[in-house]
Amino acid sequence: MTFRKLAFKNATRNFPVFAPFFFSSTFSIFIFFVYALFTFHPDIQVEGSGSLYVVAASGMKAAQVILFMFAILFVFYSMGTFLQARQHEFAVLFIHGMTKQQFLNIVIIESCVIGLSSIITGVLLGLVFAKWFLLLLSTLMGIEPLRFYIPIKAIILTAVCFLLLFMINSLFATIFVKKNRLIHMLSRQIRQKNEPSSSKMISIGSFLLLIFAYYLAATANGDTIAYRMFPVIGMVVISTYFLFTQWSIFMIKLLKRKKRLLLKKTNLIFFSDLAFKLKDNARMFFLVSIISTVAFCAVGTLASLTAQTKYFEMNYPFAVGYANFHDQQLAAKHVGIIERDLIKENLPYKKVILQGKKIKSLNSGSIVTVLNVDRYNQAALLIGLKPLHLKNGEGMLVPPSIWYTNYLDSSVREIYLEGFNRPITLTGKTEGPIFPAFILGSNIIVVDSTVFNELPSTINEFIGFKVEDWKKTDKIGVSLHKEFDRQNGEIQENTFLFLSAGYNYMNEMKVYKMMIFIGVLVGAVFFITAGSFLYFRLYADLPEDQERFNILRHIGLAEKELKQIITKKTAALFYFPIAVAIIHSIFAFKALQSLHEVSIMKEITIVIAGFLTVHTIYYFFIRRVYYRKLLKGIQS
Repeated sequence: MTFRKLAFKNATRNFPVFAPFFFSSTFSIFIFFVYALFTFHPDIQVEGSGSLYVVAASGMKAAQVILFMFAILFVFYSMGTFLQARQHEFAVLFIHGMTKQQFLNIVIIESCVIGLSSIITGVLLGLVFAKWFLLLLSTLMGIEPLRFYIPIKAIILTAVCFLLLFMINSLFATIFVKKNRLIHMLSRQIRQKNEPSSSKMISIGSFLLLIFAYYLAATANGDTIAYRMFPVIGMVVISTYFLFTQWSIFMIKLLKRKKRLLLKKTNLIFFSDLAFKLKDNARMFFLVSIISTVAFCAVGTLASLTAQTKYFEMNYPFAVGYANFHDQQLAAKHVGIIERDLIKENLPYKKVILQGKKIKSLNSGSIVTVLNVDRYNQAALLIGLKPLHLKNGEGMLVPPSIWYTNYLDSSVREIYLEGFNRPITLTGKTEGPIFPAFILGSNIIVVDSTVFNELPSTINEFIGFKVEDWKKTDKIGVSLHKEFDRQNGEIQENTFLFLSAGYNYMNEMKVYKMMIFIGVLVGAVFFITAGSFLYFRLYADLPEDQERFNILRHIGLAEKELKQIITKKTAALFYFPIAVAIIHSIFAFKALQSLHEVSIMKEITIVIAGFLTVHTIYYFFIRRVYYRKLLKGIQS
């Protein structure tokens, strides 16, 4: 039999072993291909495509780069692991006269067989689901369905990138097998290992460093999160490495001192074996934990963006807002259009008119919008805010958004306005925004009617429409949106201002949903690959485990007890790094919460629960495969 035929036979025979590698690679190629399918779409390439197209295409190109870089790491690690696990097989072939070149040919052919299978399967899946994928993206972006096309460029890009990846990595992976280690590779005996050791000082120090990093993340706020983020990430990465290499061994030693626990059923075998597994696989566990944390945080961060419904309700108490500073006749026309649209869409509404004046502050030099307290109270009662009772010469700050509410200086102080000969005493701040900053500006104060009438400036009217079903206001004033877009491109100063919460919400949700779609697929690739790393490690240790458990069977270990040990061992190996990743993510999300005005707990819980469910399904599958292979190799 030629070495070429032997390579093809080995690739076919070992295909069940390569199954997780094949599955992970195929999924990565599938996602890479469907992203390319979108970015090369003829309708996306048309000059003048909307900004949403640009965001989508840019996001997918970035995701493609991330996926390919991660695929390099995954393929290199998995190929190295498989070659190490098959050292005995290669040693026999070397003894029978196989040359280094023939060995290289075998590895390249095997890699290309698995690689080509993954590429063909991934591309075919992409073509099968192409229409569905394009339809889904069109729905998320709220556009006409993108037509199906033959993605020649996407196929070529995917095939070339991943075929080169598999070939290059097979060349580098051969360094793991050395011809001059034949005796060592032929030895099927269990190598004598010393008991895993750990440093008590490093173990405790790394644990305290992790606790300190968690403290910094948990206590971060909008002002501190920017400069705490990178130091916290660095501390978490360092402490996680020592958590697996030192602290885990240290904790197992402490547990082994509990004789009641140690001598219960098969715990003695379990803890002894687990200590060696944790020590041997510490770096792999560290890698899985960090990759999983990145996946959790990336998807969780994107998912948290969907918690915008409450945000819009709080920041847009009036679903539709309008202001005109120059042309009252035009203002009457525009308000008529808004009211007709509301009636046409069968949306009951209540209208309120605020009176304000734009004046320069002598304290800061910026423009301040001053509101009349009487008109303010009418609007406040309509949206559920407490009315204000101001004395002559008093005023209160109005936050332009919910986020600003916590950061406005509410101390009692005096401000001076241009053309007004006495100070206004600010006595605090209101409960929340009345109009978004886009309409009123970012510096807003309410004053009593006497002061307002004395201020030397023209009265401006800000009109708000209270609509209970505010999400349906996306179709209100469509012609005004177009007119407003045109005026921003033609003149320096806006003639009028107009917004609808439903329109803004709809546009933001399109971007968020599309980003989540992209991020979830990339996060899924990361997470599935992390699970595959765990399987590769179990497979690499399989011959040694077969020898060990074969000895235990001969001295009386029952099959039921063997299954219990395997279940506990695989569960510990699978869930320990994931548990660490979940804890890391929880504190990362606690810091992220400081940037949100509303709770993101629901979205984060769904993300973690979803990943954990997938991981559990994967665990039961891998445990079953591993147990069958282990029993098959144990001599009766």
